[in-house]
Amino acid sequence: MEKDTIKGLNTIGKKKIKDLQNDLKEIDWNLFSERDFVENIVSQRFNYFIVVFSLFITASATVSKVESLILILSLGILILTAIWLTIYISSRWLDIVFRILHNLPQENHLFKTITVELDSRRWIKKKYRCGVNNMLGIYIPMFCCFILIIGLLLVSTGNLEPLNK
Repeated sequence: MEKDTIKGLNTIGKKKIKDLQNDLKEIDWNLFSERDFVENIVSQRFNYFIVVFSLFITASATVSKVESLILILSLGILILTAIWLTIYISSRWLDIVFRILHNLPQENHLFKTITVELDSRRWIKKKYRCGVNNMLGIYIPMFCCFILIIGLLLVSTGNLEPLNK
C-alpha cells in the first residue's frame, strides 16, 4: 500500500485533507478559519511573552540587592519558559495548518500561487530561510530566555551587580 502522506506531515494525506474539508463544511468551519484562529492565538501569546519579558528586565534593572536580582531572574526564567512552551505548541499547530493549506487539492489555490511568486523573489535560498513561525515560536523566545539565563549566571558568579546598588 502506497503512503498518501504529504511532505512535512506524518499522518495527513491528500485524501484526509479532502475528507477534512467535507467534515468541516458540516459544522460551518473551514481550514482558513482554523488558520485565522490559531494565528491569533500565536500572536497573542507572543505579545504576552514580550510584555512579561519586559517586566522581568525592568524589575531586574530596578532592584538593589543581589538576592532579589537572583530571585527575579530565576522566576523570569521559569515563567517565560512556561509561556514559551505554549507559544511553541501553538506555532507547531499553525505550521501544520499551513502545510495542509499549501496542499489543498485545488490547483490554482491562492497559497500555492503566492508561494511560487515569493520563491521567485527571495534572494536567500530556501534551505537557509527561517520562517516567521519559527522566529516567533522558537528563536525569539529562546533568545529572551538565554538573556535571563546569562544574567543569572553572571549575577551568581559575582560578575554582575544590581544597577541600583
